[in-house]
Amino acid sequence: MKNNPFVIFVTAFLVVMGSGLAIAAIGGPSTTSEGLDESSFAVDFGGELETGAQVTETTTADQMERGVDGHDAAETEEKLLSGEKGEAEGQDAAPKEETTKDPAPKEEPKEEAPKAEAPEKVDESTWIEVLAPSNGQVFEDKSVVFEGKAEPGAEVYAGDYRADSNDDGVWRIVLFLAPGSQTVQFKAIDSAGNRASDSVTVSLETVQEKPKSFEFTVHQKYVESHEPFEKFYGTGTPGMGVLAKSEYGTEDARVGENGEWWLPIEFSGLSETTTFPITITTTEGFSGTYWFTYVAKVHEFSANQKYFESHEPFEKFYGTGTPGMGVVARSEFGVADARVGENGEWWLPIEFSGLSETTTFPITITTTEGFSGTYWFTYVAKVHEFSANQKYGSCSEDPPYDVFWGTGIPGSVVEVGSPYGSGRVEVGEGGWWEMKVFFETAPAGETFEVVVGDSQGNVETFYFTSLAHGEK
Repeated sequence: MKNNPFVIFVTAFLVVMGSGLAIAAIGGPSTTSEGLDESSFAVDFGGELETGAQVTETTTADQMERGVDGHDAAETEEKLLSGEKGEAEGQDAAPKEETTKDPAPKEEPKEEAPKAEAPEKVDESTWIEVLAPSNGQVFEDKSVVFEGKAEPGAEVYAGDYRADSNDDGVWRIVLFLAPGSQTVQFKAIDSAGNRASDSVTVSLETVQEKPKSFEFTVHQKYVESHEPFEKFYGTGTPGMGVLAKSEYGTEDARVGENGEWWLPIEFSGLSETTTFPITITTTEGFSGTYWFTYVAKVHEFSANQKYFESHEPFEKFYGTGTPGMGVVARSEFGVADARVGENGEWWLPIEFSGLSETTTFPITITTTEGFSGTYWFTYVAKVHEFSANQKYGSCSEDPPYDVFWGTGIPGSVVEVGSPYGSGRVEVGEGGWWEMKVFFETAPAGETFEVVVGDSQGNVETFYFTSLAHGEK
């Protein structure tokens, strides 16, 4: 191809800059552009980016080509200096003196024949040819590999990007197309500054995504479970309502904007292994039946004892069993019962009465399903230290009296003795005792000794004064 290098250069620059083309990197020859990453073209293909100054820099050859216009400018300047320019443009010359002689008739200027323009010189030493893609080719991928051949060793440009041709003159540049049709121009510049260009027109078609089709689907997650719980999920029209209904529970959901839905449903009232239907319906008319099997857990009976031994008359049993089964705890000091819950667990507290001394006794656990077992409990009586207290110390009543109280071992005997009165009481189960003693024969105004002791050998001494009747 033979063209005016300067015209080619300007045209190439305008076409590439005005085409809306995104330019990628440059590299060696290849037959495919698959798998290219826009951000890594320059690395992958070894491309080299020319700066604006480098790309638009003129050469000596450019100056020689523009020499024709320069000669015309010099010639015009020379005419101005010689005064010819004013005459040529019809400017007034300096006034001349008038003469009586008739002026010689002026000859009409002869029209000169137009000069023939010199034929444009064509540089046949530099050439470039675009081999791929073909002219008019249409692409769906914006990343396109352009390949061709040029004068071996020449630099090939597409806008500001450059690719060196190899020893065989093969070059390759990857560009990004803009939507629509565009003409891409390439130019080759050899080491002497000679230029050549070639172009190719290609198109990028944008493919519009088709709207997604939402077909209604239903999936069931468990089908069978020990837990009273199921989960449905699937696809459908966004916003559509979905309802799951059964005799043990009902739930609803709505299809999301992404066309997906999920619907968990929990069942109640299930105790035995049961298979039942679940109906799935939608607001768009779909209806389907799905089946779920609840497998009741197998609960082996177990009984556990918490304390075994305690100062408190209290024990607690607990364990597992068939839901609804009855459990009874029985002993000579107390009886209690319980029922196994729906979760297969039970607990049974039992309180004993009538215990005063340390005692070990059996507790029988039985169930309505035939289980029977014996467990032992030891009640350890609390140790109560002996104590005695006097309430009044004197009295003017008739007869005079006083009140004594304190603590002691349950069942032990406490006695009060004095010259004028005495008493006797047994310590209760809680370890407490109290006694009211009258001193009927005590003379008024006399103070005497009162001794309080228990059957364990403990003794306390107090003093009492009998006052005259009405005296305080």
